[in-house]
Amino acid sequence: MNYCENPCSFSQKTTDEVKKLALDPRSLVILPLGSVEQHGPHLPLGTDTFILEFILTNACIKSKYRDNILILPTIPYGFSHLHTSFSGTISIESKLLSELITSVGRSTLNMGFKKLLMLSWHGGNYCSMHDAAYALKKEFPKAFIAYISFIEFILKEVLDLVKPPIYHADDLETSVMLAIKGRVLEKELEELKGKHRHIHHPLRELISLDFTKRARVRIPILIEEYASDGVIGDVSHSDPDKGAKIIEVAINNLTEVVDRIVSMEVGVIEET
Repeated sequence: MNYCENPCSFSQKTTDEVKKLALDPRSLVILPLGSVEQHGPHLPLGTDTFILEFILTNACIKSKYRDNILILPTIPYGFSHLHTSFSGTISIESKLLSELITSVGRSTLNMGFKKLLMLSWHGGNYCSMHDAAYALKKEFPKAFIAYISFIEFILKEVLDLVKPPIYHADDLETSVMLAIKGRVLEKELEELKGKHRHIHHPLRELISLDFTKRARVRIPILIEEYASDGVIGDVSHSDPDKGAKIIEVAINNLTEVVDRIVSMEVGVIEET
């Protein structure tokens, strides 16, 4: 039996290989952030992690600079407080997650690496990445540090494919899970079809539980207040072909950005 190896896996490298790569200014370390949280009755708890790792692995394989890309083990837990009423959700404090990201980032940058990229499919991890990025930038001002929240990263290019609202365990995520042959419970999915959620809130024209619309007022939410089954979106038109197109966009976008970061000279800012 052969072990399935990701060619960019940090954990698969030896200490001497990492030491050599850290001396190469092109090398990029990527830190993926996942989550363990409810995704309705039809998708597994690890949906955010499975999707992210699939995209990231394929982007690495596609990259012309794969020898200079190092993917760290995914941080499995995220900030998922809005889902904690649902069984299976494991959430950690945003501050704790930020401190964990900062500690991991500090370790890699102290090795000599000059480039660090954080990625999350789960939107709840955004603030932790943001805070960690600034903490690390203060500590390592000459390093290139960046973070990507994937839904916003691809949404503009896939808007014509998805059925809004796009928020959680929705048309987009369900289609992608179907495309990557993830675990999707068919009976439960069929029962969800036709149940389009309309968000009832006194400020519904200002707040938004839909990534396709810009929220002018942000409020903390608990998913059970809006959807007893944990799904916000319409999965009626979910299908693997649509998911494959979304995945292709995500892989292409990430490969392009990663290649540009690897080829970029750190510390060079052009003045106009």
